[in-house]
Amino acid sequence: YNGPGTGVTVKMGVGANPSREINRALEAFMRDVDSSLAEALKAGDYPLVVVGLAQNLGHFNAVTRHKDAVLTEIEGGHDHLSPHDLGALVWPHTRDALREQRQSIFGDLEQAAGQNRLVTDLNGAWQAALDSRVETMVVQEDLHLPATVSKDGRSLTLQPVSDMVGKEVIDEGQIDAVDQMIEAVMQNGGRVRFVDNDQLTEHQGLAMITRF
Repeated sequence: YNGPGTGVTVKMGVGANPSREINRALEAFMRDVDSSLAEALKAGDYPLVVVGLAQNLGHFNAVTRHKDAVLTEIEGGHDHLSPHDLGALVWPHTRDALREQRQSIFGDLEQAAGQNRLVTDLNGAWQAALDSRVETMVVQEDLHLPATVSKDGRSLTLQPVSDMVGKEVIDEGQIDAVDQMIEAVMQNGGRVRFVDNDQLTEHQGLAMITRF
């Protein structure tokens, strides 16, 4: 931002309020930022951290259409930092916010169950992802499910999981059902939330919160 309030002369008529004009210019700038953010978010459902002076954060929050996408905010003028140093500043806050988010998702699962919007069986989850009905997919972070797909594409048959260390090897003719569902959910505007590896064992490691 290099408009009014940064040494630039504010052009206005008699009786105008300089502070009000500066605030208007800042909010107009933040709308441009928010429009650019909308394009950036199309790249993927990544954690979003907003960093800035308290006054600027206030202007951003007054106009943004993406409050739900913001994981956390960090106050301060850090525009002098390199990308590496900014990352080092942001990461501890991001890690803590992600940890809180991981815990809050279980409340969302419980609420969805009470509203009959929770799908936990594998084929139901697969079909919900295909049909663009998933609002949020919750999955254990290292889960991989080798599977074959039925001829009509509507059901899965799980295959034996390799004992190899790391990501399981998927044989020819098989898919990793988890990767496929993540891709489908994100392409259709849904969110994906990862949890620790032992937190969804009663649901085969994944669950879907549907839109309806």
